[in-house]
Order: sequence, then C-alpha cells, then structure tokens
Amino acid sequence: MNQRIKELELQAYVEVKQPWRDPSSGYVQEITTKEFSREKFAELIIRECLGDHKERIATRYQGSDYDRAVGYGMEIVYYDIVEKFRVE
Repeated sequence: MNQRIKELELQAYVEVKQPWRDPSSGYVQEITTKEFSREKFAELIIRECLGDHKERIATRYQGSDYDRAVGYGMEIVYYDIVEKFRVE
C-alpha cells in the first residue's frame, strides 16, 4: 500500500464519545474512543485526488485558446467530482 494512503488511513480515525458504567460503583461517565471512519477515509482520498487542481485550472485559463479549453474541461470535471461526493 502506498505510504500516502497509510497516512490518510491514520487521519481517518475519529473520536467517539460513549457512555460507560463503572461496574463497581455503577457510576456512568462518558469516555472517548477512536474509531476508523470509512466516510472520513473516503473524503480524505477524494480531497487528496482533487489536490491542487483548482489552482492548476486557474493557470490553464491564462494561455492560448487550447489552454483555456483544457482549463474549462478540467473545471467541469473538478466540480462534478465535488458535487457528486459532496466535498468542499
């Protein structure tokens, strides 16, 4: 597995608060644990794939007609991905 994917996997652990009852006293308290979130992992991968494309799109608009057309196509794909997966 790629090192970057392993790093994203570690970032995908989220804190979860759960009630916990002490068996000896019966006292209920809240504890925080970390759990792997598939949703967070997917979001991180999508964000990583989109990366710096927004900046690259802007620079493509500053050239020939061909460069502007490519920039426009890149922008369409970029926003289709953002809309489909609802990431910002």
